[in-house]
Amino acid sequence: MGASDNEPIYAIAAGKVRSIVKGTNSKTGIIVVEHYIDGAKYEFAYMHMWPEDVMVEVGDKVKAGEKIARVGASGPATGPHLHLEIWKDRFYSSDANVVDPVAFLKKRGVDLKANAQANFGEYDRNCTYFARGKTEVFASASAASKVLGRPGRNTEVSSKPGAINGLRNGDFVKVKYGSLSGWMDRFAVSPGKLAEAPVGSLTTAGTVTNGVKIPFATYRNSGVVNMRSGAASWYSRITTLPAGSTFKAYESASGWTRVKHGSNEGWVSSALISKISNIDPATVATSHQVASDLKLRSGAGYTYKETDALKRGTKVSIRRTVGSWSQVQAGKLSGWLRTADLKKISSAARPSTEKPPAASKPAPSKPKPPAVTSLKKKSYTTKAKVTLRKSSNSKSASVRSISAKKKVTVNAKSGSWLRVSYAGKTGWVPAKQLSVYKAPAKTKKTKSGLHLRKSPSTSSKSIRVIPKGKKVTVKATKGSWSQVRYSGKTGWVKKKYLK
Repeated sequence: MGASDNEPIYAIAAGKVRSIVKGTNSKTGIIVVEHYIDGAKYEFAYMHMWPEDVMVEVGDKVKAGEKIARVGASGPATGPHLHLEIWKDRFYSSDANVVDPVAFLKKRGVDLKANAQANFGEYDRNCTYFARGKTEVFASASAASKVLGRPGRNTEVSSKPGAINGLRNGDFVKVKYGSLSGWMDRFAVSPGKLAEAPVGSLTTAGTVTNGVKIPFATYRNSGVVNMRSGAASWYSRITTLPAGSTFKAYESASGWTRVKHGSNEGWVSSALISKISNIDPATVATSHQVASDLKLRSGAGYTYKETDALKRGTKVSIRRTVGSWSQVQAGKLSGWLRTADLKKISSAARPSTEKPPAASKPAPSKPKPPAVTSLKKKSYTTKAKVTLRKSSNSKSASVRSISAKKKVTVNAKSGSWLRVSYAGKTGWVPAKQLSVYKAPAKTKKTKSGLHLRKSPSTSSKSIRVIPKGKKVTVKATKGSWSQVRYSGKTGWVKKKYLK
């Protein structure tokens, strides 16, 4: 039931507090009160309050109408609300003991819907969850049981309301996956759909990767090790590596290491492997060559500074790819180039051992201007007053001047120059005099108190709570989330709670 943050929660009937779960950003706060009504035992569960807002202790006797807590948003919640469950006999005793709170209380003269801001009934309904990555559905609540299926990232599964909180089934939740019924690790599912995986962040087999293609070290395992599709124990198992295996490592994250062993690529626990030796990236075989004279950049984009120069035909190996850019290794040099500026070396190509004949020194000639490469149109801003020139040369004729902080459209590049359009004129300016255009921020108000989270997920850490009616500055959007700035803090909130 929707309510404002910190609104009081009252005991519906007289009873005794049986248990309290302290809420966190990832765990739901719960107060369970046992009651005897019409000669039968019931347990009422009040949920999502924060531990500092709980006003009772286990064993306390409460009266009907007594204040027991304040409304919060602990656990998987997108905003403050009261989640109420009624169970006959005991909380989470049996699916058959679930009671519809609306009908139960209305029969006794209490209308739950009358004063609530919003109602989300869960009685006799399924909850939809989404797989956080390629994971597994087991035959029972154990990772040692038979694997029934392997849903991929954002695959829908369904379960009974509240089953994910772990009070009844520990770290497993009973789900329905297509026509299958089984069990999943509760940390492998999310109540909200995840954003689309960034390009290059998943292999064709569904393994999580940051795109690094050059290994940094060789490892071995002393005992049998499971290889998984991601950096957590709930990801699906790809294979088992026999004791004494050796393999190359490509990246590390959260106590896990991505490795390749034979034709398999996946993640193993870093604690179960040991390093044999480091790998010098300069010694890795080359796979591409540079299509023209170019300069490496310090990052994946034209806004990053130029570093070392590479001649046309220089052979490189690709370390990783991000969007339309690749990080390359050329001997001891490393940097970023547009992937389109690289040519794959033919497998039939062989280096020539024949020495070229001696030739007389050619007469000096004028250097050719760098080739013009068309780019997808993108908006930039002038950093300072700049001269728009007829060609990509500082000695070229001036077309006009452009004041600082003016929006221009870039559509091509030539060396360190960009071709831009402004006020009906087209010409060239140095790339270093432009920065990527940022649209003016939008201001919105919060519809209710809500959490400002570190990332666009209800399981992400809460930075702070933004009260109802406060103005926030919207910086970006991703799916059903908005990135906002409030009171000097930047984080993510659900879009539907902004107006």
